[in-house]
Order: sequence, then structure tokens, then C-alpha cells
Amino acid sequence: MSVRVYIMRHAWAAPADPFHQEPDEHRELTAEGRQRLRRWAQELQRRGIAPQVVLSSPLRRAVQTAQIMAETCPGQLSAQVCPELAPGVDLPRLLQAVAVYSTRPMLWVGHMPDVADLAQALARPGSPPCASFSPAALAVLEFQQGIAPGAGTVVEFLDPDACGV
Repeated sequence: MSVRVYIMRHAWAAPADPFHQEPDEHRELTAEGRQRLRRWAQELQRRGIAPQVVLSSPLRRAVQTAQIMAETCPGQLSAQVCPELAPGVDLPRLLQAVAVYSTRPMLWVGHMPDVADLAQALARPGSPPCASFSPAALAVLEFQQGIAPGAGTVVEFLDPDACGV
């Protein structure tokens, strides 16, 4: 039985505070970013992207992205914070944390460069690279024998700019 993992970078957020007075983990999505993400989420749903579990980094912009994605998914999902998706992801710890959901399609919302690193680490050797995650970009990986490093097939990589959203 195959399972899909959708790896997404958080959507369009306010720029970092150059004076470091506002902690980075508090940065939020912009109003335009939220509107654009809602359109993108509808487009993804139209394309058959259908997670049953939505997990997010604990940083505010990722949580907001995950909440909007969950709201547009069929089945009235709720986003869940997954501390293992915080910046500096440790893949073995993440896989252990998500093992309880390993038979259900999952959406993981995180940050650069972690999302690119995760997609690359989970993809089969020789898979097309997923290195340029713009905001809200999404890699779709499929696993036949469980979620493990080097075991995923990159089914597609969807970028909102390339898709006209």
C-alpha cells in the first residue's frame, strides 16, 4: 500500500525584522500571503492533493499556513503542531514522530532549507531535485514500503508561481 507525503514551505510571510526586536518565530503570513495561499490551496485540491493529516513547524507562519491548508482539505481537518518540523529538522526524530500516521497521506509544513533537505533525503537516488522551494511550493513524494530515507518517488513538484497562482 502506497502513501503520499506532501512537503510544503510556509506561505508568504512578513520579512524578518532587520533589528531583531521581533523574534523570527513570531513572523506571520501577510494578508496578501493568506489570500494567495487560499487560492493555492483550492488549486492544489483541484489537482488531487488530499492529505488526511496536516503537520506544522511550531513557528507562527508555518502554523498559519497549515491551518489554511487544513481548512481547505475535505474532511474538516485541523492542523497539528509537530515540534520536529521546527528549523533544523532531524530526519530520524521526525520519522519517529510521524510514524503513527504513516499509512495516511500527510502534509508537512516547514521552512527552507529544511523542506528541500527533507525532500532530497526522502527521494530515491537520481530523483529530480526539489531544491528551489519558493513560498508555498510543494513536493509530492510517494512511498511503496513505508516512509524512509531514499525510498520516495518524487511524483511532482508544484510551485504557485509556475502554476499561475
